Amino acid sequence: MTTVLGRYLTRYFALRLATIMFAVTAFGLLFDLIDASDDIIGRGEGTLLAMLAYGVLRLPSLMREMLPLTALLAGLFAVADLVRHREIVVIWCSGLSSGMLALRVLPLALLLLALQTANDELLVPPTTEVLRDWGVGDFKRTRFGSDRNYVWIQSGRDVIRLDADAAQRRELVGVVIFRRAADGTLVERVDATGGKLVGDGIELYEVTRRAVGAREAERLDRLFWRARIDLEAVALMARPASELRYGDLLRVVEAEGYGMRAVHAHRTWLHYRLAGSLVPTLMLVLPLGFLGGFRRVGGITPLFLKGLATGFSFQILGGFVLALGEGGFLDPRIAAWVPTLLLALLVAGMLLRAEGPGRRPQAAEAA
Repeated sequence: MTTVLGRYLTRYFALRLATIMFAVTAFGLLFDLIDASDDIIGRGEGTLLAMLAYGVLRLPSLMREMLPLTALLAGLFAVADLVRHREIVVIWCSGLSSGMLALRVLPLALLLLALQTANDELLVPPTTEVLRDWGVGDFKRTRFGSDRNYVWIQSGRDVIRLDADAAQRRELVGVVIFRRAADGTLVERVDATGGKLVGDGIELYEVTRRAVGAREAERLDRLFWRARIDLEAVALMARPASELRYGDLLRVVEAEGYGMRAVHAHRTWLHYRLAGSLVPTLMLVLPLGFLGGFRRVGGITPLFLKGLATGFSFQILGGFVLALGEGGFLDPRIAAWVPTLLLALLVAGMLLRAEGPGRRPQAAEAA
């Protein structure tokens, strides 16, 4: 019976999860399209095809944002329907508690974990990279560098500035080199419209050299400048940490940001990629914990209010703590793991409490 019941509950929760995922994602995508419509139309391509392409590319990152809320709503609707149709009474009469119900839904929870991990690793990075190349909607606002337009690199005593958008495409465009003396004072500025990596340096095109204090600038068609630039690393650093694969995050952290910037955000997301993947699973089984004190069929509204209040409180707390970790104000491990562990302890505590003597809802009272 338990195997049959497990399959039934898995289908029961999965159907609501799929339905709510479709509804919530479609609703969010509609508003996102409205917000980005001017940028999409401004690209000069066919409006309908461009919007469809944007929708397909935006879907993975939008699903990642919506998945915790979707899982919470799916769990709430599934539990509410079990109560409303008196199915929960039959389950309780069979001797199963809320904790046992959570175990029956475990296959779906593990599938949810696998889908989110695959989405984060395989779909989000390439699709967001294309959207940043387009520069539409929210994806035109977040760029590398404090001035949001340039990448700054130090090579020896030289400071090199690159165009951020071109750096993401692994191209050298709008190169500016500030040559400094041993004491750090500026000696010369070199401007080039472009360049390419050659051996242990850069071959610059259409170059203008101006020494500090010189009245006239020197103009050259080509100039070789010795410098060390890793364009793959630059491309990684030009993207937000939240859009990188786990392996790329690890690479940036181990290289200490390649000397380009602080890596607080990358360290935080390196941990949050693991901790955050557990959140939808916990949200899915969270409503089962509230059945521990449930006694009467028909009181579904308090169940929804408690579930929504708990879920949104966690989202607010998690977002706030995550921002502190990205800014370097909080240890990355604390910022990534503490909210998730608090949610896990809450869910486990409610489920275990329901197992205690006198706490399991009685079928007679529920009926």
